[in-house]
Amino acid sequence: ELDMSELTTFIRSAGLHRLNTIFFHNCLMGNMETLTELRGLSDYIVASAHLLESEGELLTEYVRGLLEKGNTEDAIAQMFERVHPTWEQSYHGFNDVGDGNKTEYWYNGDYKLIRTAKLDAIISAAKRLADRLLALYPTQKEAIDKATREVYRFHTPYPYVELTFFHPFVDLADYAHLLAKETGDAEMAAISSDLDKAFSEAFVHYADVSTNVQ
Repeated sequence: ELDMSELTTFIRSAGLHRLNTIFFHNCLMGNMETLTELRGLSDYIVASAHLLESEGELLTEYVRGLLEKGNTEDAIAQMFERVHPTWEQSYHGFNDVGDGNKTEYWYNGDYKLIRTAKLDAIISAAKRLADRLLALYPTQKEAIDKATREVYRFHTPYPYVELTFFHPFVDLADYAHLLAKETGDAEMAAISSDLDKAFSEAFVHYADVSTNVQ
């Protein structure tokens, strides 16, 4: 296993200083920390911030799309169009837990094509959010705590067991929305709007799966 800085270092040491696309067929690689590290290495990143369940249809159709379309944006659009029903079904199944017993799972997931040139705008807005959060907290503790409790987080049963830490993955845009709503702060509302705009410009294609009954 490589940490985020090691991944970047090894790509550079292989002489691959600029790639067209980095395609992650892995869970949890579409988080801001990983994207921040890698943004200088490629024009696009394809990744999931959630669990990524696939029997290989995503990668297969992406490669087929590159051959047929000749570029990543059109290839990913075609990939989603062709695989979505099959891909959705892969998030529902049964795990073999031994002794002939199986447990049913219902996962949530997402996949996105990201323009790396647009990530700096997200990072800048996130920094402003953090600074404003610190400035407001002494007088808006109750409102901020409420937003923090209610922000969208996602369950990560990986690999098929409960993690020992409390769901650490937080949706940044949702958090900004909630902070603006709960604090009533005009500056936070402006930051939230800027985050929405930045994400919209960074995400070329996006698809998600929501299978949990709750």
